Amino acid sequence: MKGKNLGILAFVVILSLIGAGFLPNIVSSQVEIKNIDCSFLGSEPRMTDSSGQTTFRGLFVGVPFSKEAQDLANALSGHAGWNPKNMTVLKNESATAKNLTDSLAKLKLDSKSGDEVVIYFGVHGGDNLPSAKDGSRGYPPDNEPNGIDNHIFLYDWVSVTDDQLSDLISGFLPCVTITVILDSCYSGTFSDGDDDLDKATDGGWDEEKYDKNHLHLMLASEGKTPTRKEGETFTDKIIKGLKTQGSTTVADKNKDGITTSKEMSSYVNNQITEHYTGDNDNDGVVDEDDIDYYEDPETGEVTFLRIDNDGDGLIDEDIYPPQPNFWFRNYYYVDCNGGADFTSIQAAVDASDPGDRILVKPGVYNEQVIVNKENLQIRSTAIGFSVQDKTMIEWNQGSVVKIQSPHTELTGFVVRNCGKGEEDAAIDVTSDYNIIGWNLIKDNEASGIYLHGSTNYNYIHHNIIQNNDGAGIFIWEQSKNNWIYHNDFINNGWYNVKDKGGGNFWDYISPFGGNYWDDYTGVDTNGDGIGDSAYDIMGDYQATGQDSLPWVEPHKWNEHPKKPNVVGKSNGKSGVEYQYEFEIAEENFGPGSDPFEEFVYCSVDWGDGETEEIGPIKPGSIVLRTHSWDEKGTYIVRAKIVDSYGVETDWSTLDVKMPKNTLWSHFLVFFKILEQYPHLFSLLRQFLELI
Repeated sequence: MKGKNLGILAFVVILSLIGAGFLPNIVSSQVEIKNIDCSFLGSEPRMTDSSGQTTFRGLFVGVPFSKEAQDLANALSGHAGWNPKNMTVLKNESATAKNLTDSLAKLKLDSKSGDEVVIYFGVHGGDNLPSAKDGSRGYPPDNEPNGIDNHIFLYDWVSVTDDQLSDLISGFLPCVTITVILDSCYSGTFSDGDDDLDKATDGGWDEEKYDKNHLHLMLASEGKTPTRKEGETFTDKIIKGLKTQGSTTVADKNKDGITTSKEMSSYVNNQITEHYTGDNDNDGVVDEDDIDYYEDPETGEVTFLRIDNDGDGLIDEDIYPPQPNFWFRNYYYVDCNGGADFTSIQAAVDASDPGDRILVKPGVYNEQVIVNKENLQIRSTAIGFSVQDKTMIEWNQGSVVKIQSPHTELTGFVVRNCGKGEEDAAIDVTSDYNIIGWNLIKDNEASGIYLHGSTNYNYIHHNIIQNNDGAGIFIWEQSKNNWIYHNDFINNGWYNVKDKGGGNFWDYISPFGGNYWDDYTGVDTNGDGIGDSAYDIMGDYQATGQDSLPWVEPHKWNEHPKKPNVVGKSNGKSGVEYQYEFEIAEENFGPGSDPFEEFVYCSVDWGDGETEEIGPIKPGSIVLRTHSWDEKGTYIVRAKIVDSYGVETDWSTLDVKMPKNTLWSHFLVFFKILEQYPHLFSLLRQFLELI
């Protein structure tokens, strides 16, 4: 009893000394460094230094090129100054937006003046995002010569523009040199704009007094496709350059024991004598639909990164889903009853900039919504057909929603009571690459959805389209390559659909299936829910297409995700951390799943007031989390799956009993303090001797 009391007393005294300022505070603060002469760094950022006097740190991101990211990290870890403890590798499912942001933040905190940092991306790239307009940057064509922002894709399909990546990499301490390596399509144009990646460290120090060359870019592509030779990637060339040759590397041109990033760039450029063109048929022309596949340089195995739907060996360009840029959005809330940013959806659209998200609370919105800014996401906060009648937009003086700009998402609404003119519709679309999903489009005096004016590559899925006096969907001849699947067409007065020109797609590959048609007359002999014969899509006087995989029951495609499994200890001691598994099995996602929805989120309630959102998660994963409870009691751990459209499962539960263990929890904190400040052991011993 005496020892227990002395331990508690010592613990209290140490905390009191810290609070009084006699001992250093546990919370550390970053020291601001000013006026440091960085000339000791030399003229170029470096990748190796055989002297062992330089500390190197690295972040390596690979998706889907995870092998290259790991191989490059392994190649560098064999050199002096490179310690695996200072290296982070984000591969595939770990290469998410949150993990990238967290890893870069940690890298900035860990790096000290004089350190060398290498940041690598082996990722897909693109160039179809408009430049950001946020007040501090220009807008096309001022910000970018070509009027667009280039970008890279992460595992969760979050796209990061060149400007945004520049922001993320900015903020290192002075005298930290940085090498950024991009092995991706369009990487060559990550340095051609006013706010691009080459400006990442501008303003970080006084360039007139200190070394200017603190950032070096190694970019794999001057244009669309990375430079390659004999099946090797740009990264493979870097790894070859890191091989040891005597006391230094192959790429160290002057053999001074230091491999600068500039020397590595020179070595790689000299190694590349031909370009990978994606010319699959050897006609001398780059095949647009052959670009996105990956050939493993060791095995020769080809992985198609898009989908070959028709089995001709070529990737179908038209099946590639649109990828709006959801990175660093502004959020605006709309509530027709007040208490939010706006009371009307149109007011929020008018106030938004490209890339913003508009979240609409339940209510009846009697207004016409005209979307004339690209890359807006407009979502109801109540999504799923059990709550569909909660967020309604109606306008009987014309079309209810007019989508005039590309990359718009409209999700989770009831759209009804449009006007009855020939050109009216519940949703009128005259732009490309839009997503219209999880809506109830009903009771309109004209058509449900109207596509016209050369409107292409729109994705219309998971909607119920019913009781419209015109067609459920009306498509003019010029509109092609639109994907319409997982919808219910019920009791539409004129036609369920009228596709005048054809060239659109009405189903998805098995087992996902197509749409439900209330006038389908086929049968389902094997009971898989999909009809044995196709449903004809009518034009003016003849069929212009087919739904080859029609569902025979309404909503059959709408199979919600099932509950996760919660596995872990059901009893323990308070103050002790325990690990729990949350299993998201692949079979949770059946034929009704969205074929483009590869990720879900897991919401966890620990039962003690703490909650956690985990994701995005790929089905078939097991998520591990640790938790401790401070107080005695019985806690109910709950977990549910939420898909990307906001559709939720029921809760899975696990009861956890925690007996009281107050003393142990106090000593856990006490031991952590002693671990951080070893000199306190001697102080504690002297204190106990006095007692």
